Amino acid sequence: MSAVQLAAGPCVLWANQEVLNGLSRRFQSGGAEVSVLHIVVLAVLVLVAAAVWWAVGHVGAQREGHSYHSARRLFGELCVLHELDWPSRRLLRQLARAHDLAHPARVFVEPSWFDAPQLPADLETQRPQLAALKQRLF
Repeated sequence: MSAVQLAAGPCVLWANQEVLNGLSRRFQSGGAEVSVLHIVVLAVLVLVAAAVWWAVGHVGAQREGHSYHSARRLFGELCVLHELDWPSRRLLRQLARAHDLAHPARVFVEPSWFDAPQLPADLETQRPQLAALKQRLF
């Protein structure tokens, strides 16, 4: 090594140390401050990402024909499909409850529920309406 290289060595090390100190200032206490604005922006970005994720999953499921399993929704859609009025819907709902059906839409596919020998008293008086509904549906 020459004398010039030996003399320049400490200067290069000193310059590199200044660069490293400049880089590390952000990691020292008080070097990097996080403002409320940064937190709000981050929270908004997370919410937007979650909303997009949910929307893509929901729209994708609808396009594929998969809907969420809902006994109430199925019952409602069958009532709309059969163009039933509110009193008829209410009567079918009561019939499903009287037989303690977990899925009330079963009354649309199993006509035996209309002919049950033991109906509750409130449905016994509506046997003619039940017979008319059964005729309409089946």
